[in-house]
Amino acid sequence: MIELANLKESSSEDLRIELTHFQIDELNQRKELADILDFSYACKNSRLVKDKLIMELYELHYPSFGLNLFLEKSGLSND
Repeated sequence: MIELANLKESSSEDLRIELTHFQIDELNQRKELADILDFSYACKNSRLVKDKLIMELYELHYPSFGLNLFLEKSGLSND
């Protein structure tokens, strides 16, 4: 679960990513892991934006790992 509260523009936050046992096994076997996460946030005008966050985790030199994150735009919601 990744949860950020009150993230402001041009700011940064630490992320903690917890993997399931299945994901850890896949990472150990393939040396890489890809997953798609739901990512949503509220704009200043109270509009809810729902996107997909694509995560690519890969082993550099054990025990070091690299992480790429890509945001795929899904659109706006009126929820």
